[in-house]
Amino acid sequence: MFLEAGHTYTTLVHFGTDPTIAFERPGASGFGAGGIRLGAERKVSLAEEIDRAVALAQRVDQVVLCMGLTGDWESEGYDRTTMDLPPGSDALIEAVLATNPNTAIVMQSGIPVTMPWIDRALSVV
Repeated sequence: MFLEAGHTYTTLVHFGTDPTIAFERPGASGFGAGGIRLGAERKVSLAEEIDRAVALAQRVDQVVLCMGLTGDWESEGYDRTTMDLPPGSDALIEAVLATNPNTAIVMQSGIPVTMPWIDRALSVV
């Protein structure tokens, strides 16, 4: 479904917690009240966003890039097929480093990730 500006949309969410579950779960543990996460994001062009980051990096003395993985990319419930950052992350880092070598990268990740640009970064923490 594509959402269009100027239109109103109604969303219906059915949610139940552990006490409302009526099916058997052999070997599974219930975690009490449970939780739900809903969200939306604007559609962006990766190339345009990298261009915006590069333009900003040109105007400042120092850059701090906060990069890494979220719960959407790492979890206890499945194995990742690569150690790469999410798509576009390395391209963003490479472009900013080429523009402003005075760049520090703050990496948030609970697992090892590939960093093909690490030798050009001012620091990675």
